[in-house]
Amino acid sequence: EQLCFDVTTAQIEQSVETSIRKPAYPGRRQTLLANGKLLNEATDAFDEQSASAYAGIEAGYLENWTLTAGAAPEYSDVVEMGNHETFMLLGLPLTAVRDTRDDLLNPTRGTRLDLSLTPYYGLGTDDPSWVTGTTGGSGYLAVDNDKRFVLASRLKLGFLFGADNQDVPASKRFYAGGGGSIRGYKFQSVGDLDASHDPIGGRSVIEVSTELRTRLTEEIGVVPFVDGGTVYQKSYPDFSNTFRWAAGLGLRYFTGIGPVRLDFAFPLNRRNSDDAFEFYISFGQAF
Repeated sequence: EQLCFDVTTAQIEQSVETSIRKPAYPGRRQTLLANGKLLNEATDAFDEQSASAYAGIEAGYLENWTLTAGAAPEYSDVVEMGNHETFMLLGLPLTAVRDTRDDLLNPTRGTRLDLSLTPYYGLGTDDPSWVTGTTGGSGYLAVDNDKRFVLASRLKLGFLFGADNQDVPASKRFYAGGGGSIRGYKFQSVGDLDASHDPIGGRSVIEVSTELRTRLTEEIGVVPFVDGGTVYQKSYPDFSNTFRWAAGLGLRYFTGIGPVRLDFAFPLNRRNSDDAFEFYISFGQAF
């Protein structure tokens, strides 16, 4: 059994979260999950203050597969382009994950597949209802016996049906750009922008990445990479927006528990609002 308390303090996000994990309940192959979270988030796209909770069951009936289902009520106060709105929502997230990677922080072989589908029901009089779904996958292949050269690729697709873009809370739309997305572009900045060059999000997204993880010594590695993708206003990719590409070079310092990551990325089809380059410092590989 696990009881966890998490506190996040960052420039754009402050949060407090408590989570409980109780294995073998209600059955031997099920695990009870529950959490509660208070969040304050301020980005270029929106400002949000929210209180949310989750209760669900995790099950592992199939080899390498983890299935979860639950209920997630949420109250949020969202400000977008000066407009202030409150939402009361009930999400019913369903997820399926297949993971055959040999290491969580530095995989050299295997794959990971993430599938999720979440119907959202508006509990307030004017709150919208819609369905959000995402599909994400990544694969890893060592091209030599010593695993010093590892080819890694990933793909993400997302869609949102049932409500117009402006009716969905800004915090629930799709965004792209940043260290965990399309490196070389500012956080959330890929896709349509408003008159102030702030992102407005969308109802579908595509992201792709490929990198060659090269280990020069036991402690030092370099990683050339290419990322691409964009966000669309429609519920499906209609290819109306320019696909944004970026390329870069990363440095890895391998520790006993995983690599420390430093990435420099450059937008290949840069807009006037984009910076000449972005850099990222984190722990673990990019994906």
